[in-house]
Amino acid sequence: MGFWDVLLFNIATVLGPRWIAAAGHNGTSSISLWVIAAFFFFVPGAFVINELSSRFPEEGGLYVWAKEAFGDFHGFVAGWTYWVYTIFYFPGLLLASASMSAYIVGEKGARLSQDTTFLLVVSLILLVIAVVLNIIGLNIGKWLQNAGGVGTYVPLLMLVAIAIPWAYAFQWPGPLEVRPATVGETLADLMASRGWPGAAAWAARADGIAPTIVGGSKKHGGPDLGPTRARLAWRELGVDGLGIADHPPGPDHPHGLAPKLTVRMVARLQGFPDSWQFAGRKTAAYRQVGNAFPPPVARAVGTAIAAALSR
Repeated sequence: MGFWDVLLFNIATVLGPRWIAAAGHNGTSSISLWVIAAFFFFVPGAFVINELSSRFPEEGGLYVWAKEAFGDFHGFVAGWTYWVYTIFYFPGLLLASASMSAYIVGEKGARLSQDTTFLLVVSLILLVIAVVLNIIGLNIGKWLQNAGGVGTYVPLLMLVAIAIPWAYAFQWPGPLEVRPATVGETLADLMASRGWPGAAAWAARADGIAPTIVGGSKKHGGPDLGPTRARLAWRELGVDGLGIADHPPGPDHPHGLAPKLTVRMVARLQGFPDSWQFAGRKTAAYRQVGNAFPPPVARAVGTAIAAALSR
């Protein structure tokens, strides 16, 4: 494996289009961070791996390098930890690749991406291809990861190239001409749906705009309305942000106790219609809501893009 083989391998395994959205959210500062990562991690790492591979050409990679430098025990630890990492990384990579490949067939792919049999079969096929290529040898097997490294950013470059002719005509959506509804106005009927006598008073208190909705914290093991600062903002609106309720408050809910929101309530605040169905149990459903691009924003941006394309 040469320098470019190792560099493309790093791109295929570490970077990916999934990070573009996060970079866009952080703004132009992400560009400098990516440049720093390239010059101080990816490029030096490729040179180091290329040098070690040529100095110790026998099979074993990281295991051989650690063994030659520090002894048998350190070689064993390096090989063992890398093997354990691969056990968890590779199945996830195969399942993600199989799920994404389902969308090649169009609308039916959405159902296939959730089909266990399809995911298992495609994952096994991809695994067999990868194993066979690497059994043949790195001279052939390296082209699989090279294709992955190049293919990672080809779609993004195509989107940029397609957008250039219409970029001058694009205009970001303007602000709303009407006052947005408050949390109380939006959720009053849902809060009162099970006969809670304090619903009207709560709606009058919740007279502000909802804080940004996030997808929940894995640290707490369940869905919630965000970190401490966000929960304090929800508390000012009369909402208990430490968790999501299964049902709206009932007639026995204490009048002065702040209620928790349900998944349906959060979905309405996020802009989803009440008819929208979310898959899975409460935690999975809430994370779909919290991590989603709000539908009204998506519609506004999509309309702006369509307007630019029609000019």
